[in-house]
Amino acid sequence: MLGGEFHHFWLHGLRNGIESDFGEYCYELQAAKAQKFALTKNTPINYAYHLDATLYAKYLREFSKNLGVTRVEGKIKQVNKDNKTGKISSLTLASGQVVEGDFFIDCTGFRGLLIEQALHTGFDDWSHWLPCDSAIAVQTETLSDPLPYTRSIAHKNGGNGKSPYKIVLVMV
Repeated sequence: MLGGEFHHFWLHGLRNGIESDFGEYCYELQAAKAQKFALTKNTPINYAYHLDATLYAKYLREFSKNLGVTRVEGKIKQVNKDNKTGKISSLTLASGQVVEGDFFIDCTGFRGLLIEQALHTGFDDWSHWLPCDSAIAVQTETLSDPLPYTRSIAHKNGGNGKSPYKIVLVMV
């Protein structure tokens, strides 16, 4: 194992006259260019899964139901936290029903109702590196075999006026 992340070595090389593009050494970029993806026992490649959220929700719903999980739908009115631990103990729905649990998964999207509004977990702000502060994710029809990467397409004149670009994420 190296004593630091690879980009530190690459930057050191640039300072010493080695002018190779970082992407030449990037497993992930080279695999994506070749439209390849594979996992081995000790893979050096970083990866993530992009799933159709609607289909995945249907799958989890059916999977959980078959295990005896009770599904409760409703709008969250209040997140209740344990006074001693600060952890979420229950949710109060708009109907007045209280849903208790030991494990909560925040599926409220950008609102972050549980993880941010209730638990204040914070996030890493990269806005000083990113010229765009918003993204629009849309469902699209698959027209080809899945690609092993996510495409982000910048369009001029988008966003909230702070940025001249609108970034469109295409997750396949």
